[in-house]
Amino acid sequence: MYEAQLIVRVTVSEIFRNCPRYVHRYDKVTGSRYVPRDGEHTPLAGWKRSEEIQPDLPAKDHGRAEKEGGYRSYEEQTELMRKGDPEA
Repeated sequence: MYEAQLIVRVTVSEIFRNCPRYVHRYDKVTGSRYVPRDGEHTPLAGWKRSEEIQPDLPAKDHGRAEKEGGYRSYEEQTELMRKGDPEA
């Protein structure tokens, strides 16, 4: 898989049936722009633009925020998420 760092295999050992009356229906409107695609640049996730998170990012993401639009404060990121901004 393109850009995969690990694969998790799951074996189901038990299944619990539940009443589906509270399960909401879901229609996929569009794919996420953050899903890696072969031959395309994967955009930097908004939460990775926070200055305070920089030391905890994987090495491949170090410096990307500065190169790809700059840093965001926690408050700026929170506001973008609250508004449902697709680039948050």
